[in-house]
Amino acid sequence: MSSSHERVLAALELREPDRVPTFDLMLEYATNNAILGKKPDPTGFLLTNEYSSKVLDRVFPHMKNHYLVDKEMERFTHLGATAALRMGYDAAWIAYFPVLRFRDSKTMVDLFGRLSDVSVDEKGNLSNPIYREGLIGGPADWRAWDKKPLLRLPEMINGAFSRLQQEFKRYPVSSP
Repeated sequence: MSSSHERVLAALELREPDRVPTFDLMLEYATNNAILGKKPDPTGFLLTNEYSSKVLDRVFPHMKNHYLVDKEMERFTHLGATAALRMGYDAAWIAYFPVLRFRDSKTMVDLFGRLSDVSVDEKGNLSNPIYREGLIGGPADWRAWDKKPLLRLPEMINGAFSRLQQEFKRYPVSSP
């Protein structure tokens, strides 16, 4: 039997693998937490709690919360890879998107000018933000938009995937 790595490569190169490779599409906290037996991260509670959300609403506009959000996105990426490994998949859909910034406890803006509502499920897991509207209405808005964070994306993504690769190097790539 092929190793998971060989199986995936064979499929991608249109060769016949020993079996159809499996992988996940689990870019959700709730699913990953359930697989790993973890409780929701307290972030969802802090964002929805009547008292802590008021504090965050005052704090977020005055701070650069990108570091905290980017680290949480990297933790989420690691969580997904760990869940895929636990499930015994041949591959994992790994995504790292350090583009979101909290405007307040209920809304986020991404680096591309999209405003979204923060979404938390009934168990307190963060869910995918829900797009509300674009903030860039035309060329003048785009010219005025701060693009420096966009230019850092390749470096940030490479760093996160390098750390993930180092972490998961210790796991053998083989069939279940």
